[in-house]
Amino acid sequence: MNKALIILVILMLTSCGEDWALKEETLNLADENRAWITPDKYGNSFVLMDNNKISQGFSMYQNSSDFSPSTSSYFGIRTRITKTESFTQAWSSNFGQSIMLILTAGFEPFGDRFSISLNELNFMYDFKFETIGHIYFNSASKSKTMTDIGYVETDTIFSMVDLQDTLTVHGVKYSGILHFRLDDFKDQWTDFSINEIYLAKNVGLIKYTLNNGIVYERK
Repeated sequence: MNKALIILVILMLTSCGEDWALKEETLNLADENRAWITPDKYGNSFVLMDNNKISQGFSMYQNSSDFSPSTSSYFGIRTRITKTESFTQAWSSNFGQSIMLILTAGFEPFGDRFSISLNELNFMYDFKFETIGHIYFNSASKSKTMTDIGYVETDTIFSMVDLQDTLTVHGVKYSGILHFRLDDFKDQWTDFSINEIYLAKNVGLIKYTLNNGIVYERK
């Protein structure tokens, strides 16, 4: 019976001609979001200094781009190949800190997604819906459910992201700022937990703060 059904489907697809031919599509990042990828190259470095005048250097150890393929099928027959554009950049510091940025093209109905990891903290921001889709802190997590019309609030996420025009750090004025504030998992915070992150377009990490009041800023 299964074989007969498969043969019938093949005949149906064949009779439909080009309409049922294997199709390919490419999901590209929106032009306005590409600027969140920095121009850094492997081995490039930058320095952050805290309010105690202690500096730490971050060096890039990963810088890659990809068009990851996925397939759709009908009764086991591939009908579509989708290639999704993404970029990954990562840095580590001489103090054992690490940051990773992953920018991935969105698929309908979602927008491009920006995943940011700094030490034990990770969150994903959807530019189209202007919302945090998931957040991880140590072993705890919260996420929203992705549906065919958008996000459904399975877990209430109190943390927030706001986009700012400019921010001045150590006398340098940066444009296009993503500011993240952690307001979840407070029962797990320590003095050294990161509670705020600032990124600038075409630059990357420019500032972050700890729960104990220490502030790291880009030199």
